Amino acid sequence: MSCTRRVPIAAACFSLIIAASLAEQGRSASIPGNAPVRWVRVDQADWAVYMAAPAYHFSLAKEYLRKGDAAKAAAELSRGKRFLTFQKKRLSASLQEIDELSKK
Repeated sequence: MSCTRRVPIAAACFSLIIAASLAEQGRSASIPGNAPVRWVRVDQADWAVYMAAPAYHFSLAKEYLRKGDAAKAAAELSRGKRFLTFQKKRLSASLQEIDELSKK
């Protein structure tokens, strides 16, 4: 399975985990007398999917540049940038949802 196919699946799973966590936190935070919700440490491996795809494209760009193929290097940089832009949009949407949930 290619990296571009794994990323949407992993992103969807990550979103579900966040939603479940927020729902649980909301329930326990709304009951008077409960202890405050504790933050959970995030393992660096959890972010691997978000870092692997752009790193792949950027390393290819570097390799093409070393070989003197500027056109292919530019194309790989563009692919890496598009992936980062996609991530930015998804994370921004998630942050907006979290803000809306916290206001409710």
